[in-house]
Amino acid sequence: MNDYLGYWMALVPAPALVAIGVLVVDQLQRRAARTPRAHAREGSGSGWRVAGSWALACALAVPALAVAVQWEAGSPALRSEGDPEIGQLSAFASSHLGPPTGGEVLVAIGNADRWPEAAGLILQLTREGYHPVVTPLWGFMFTDRLVAHSTGQPQLVLTDPQPAPASGAPTASGTFADGDVPTTITFVPAPPG
Repeated sequence: MNDYLGYWMALVPAPALVAIGVLVVDQLQRRAARTPRAHAREGSGSGWRVAGSWALACALAVPALAVAVQWEAGSPALRSEGDPEIGQLSAFASSHLGPPTGGEVLVAIGNADRWPEAAGLILQLTREGYHPVVTPLWGFMFTDRLVAHSTGQPQLVLTDPQPAPASGAPTASGTFADGDVPTTITFVPAPPG
């Protein structure tokens, strides 16, 4: 589930790459504006600076280009179903929710460590036609558009590997992992009525 950290770190060099590009272009413009006599006085030292700038720019561009290739349409590395844990969580959710009806589905984050899985699950449920929402506590992260403004919807509770407390309604639970801390998902159906 920490793939997003890899993508984020791969893009960290992007501002440095832009800055180096600006410096190189500026250096080339200055060089073009100088007279031939000034070039002769400058010596070969400036050639090494330009070559070094280009080498550094290329070295910084490699991770960013690797991520850009992943962003190509259809790349499974950036789709939520490309993460086996999110795929398992969304398959569990879909099997218990049934076909999308247009109503809200509350994705309850049982503890703060489960927000990355919740984000992936929300994205996948949205792609499948459901309308996932979160509790107002998580509105700062998921925006007001995804905050539940009513009650009585089915719930998917994400917690660390222990069952979520039952609220008197019959529930179904499953625990899934993909190399890191497992996530327990508990389905709580909408109350009758």
